[in-house]
Amino acid sequence: MRETLQQYLLDNIPLSRAMQVEVLDAGGTGVSVWAPLPANINHGGTMFGGSLSAVALLCAWGWAHVRLLGSGLSGHIVVQRSEMDYLLPAASAVRASTEAVDEEDWDKLLRAVRRGRKGRIALSVRLEDEQGACCARMSGVFVVLPPA
Repeated sequence: MRETLQQYLLDNIPLSRAMQVEVLDAGGTGVSVWAPLPANINHGGTMFGGSLSAVALLCAWGWAHVRLLGSGLSGHIVVQRSEMDYLLPAASAVRASTEAVDEEDWDKLLRAVRRGRKGRIALSVRLEDEQGACCARMSGVFVVLPPA
């Protein structure tokens, strides 16, 4: 699934190519993506805050995409709300990883989509620098719109 998600991002979300985002893991329980510093650097020599936000959103969106495919369903995944907490400057590449999700929340989303309704899920992402320090966190709500 890692290669499938990587290719989907490259083909359908041009920003992921410009940021040189690489999918490291895309299993049923989590998604991790990596972004290099040179493609995302700011004037101060650290990672641009907008890049950190975009990497986190791509990671969370990717998790929802992988899980939806794994459930045999399709739909249009969009972010409804997101919030970033920037904890320290990232002076290296970063790894973004989804945090655990309550399976009851995912099941509720699936039931809604199967009924032709939109489903929602809250997702969180942790971003770490190359030393393993948490440099940012993203929390957001993603909506799956059923196929028309």
